[in-house]
Amino acid sequence: MMRTVIALTICLAAFSAQAERQYEYKCWVTLANGSEVISFQKLDTKRQHSKAKNLLLKEKKVYTNKGVRALKQVHECVELQQSFIHMKARELDKITIR
Repeated sequence: MMRTVIALTICLAAFSAQAERQYEYKCWVTLANGSEVISFQKLDTKRQHSKAKNLLLKEKKVYTNKGVRALKQVHECVELQQSFIHMKARELDKITIR
């Protein structure tokens, strides 16, 4: 009985640690109204820039400090600590509130 309880505890701890591991991405996007913003995404896999981009395109909306906005285009996604390739995205990133 005690072995079963210990085994279950270890399994639950391992599952919890796995479930909590999320990676953050930032994406340079154009909203339906034409404005460009940096959008933030959390995914459970690392180095999945295209997955972050596809997730945004699938949802067709982004959450901004002004509420939910319709999405027009996703230009580029990178891991949170990385720099964007495009200069315009880097400039937007500098002024974006986290």
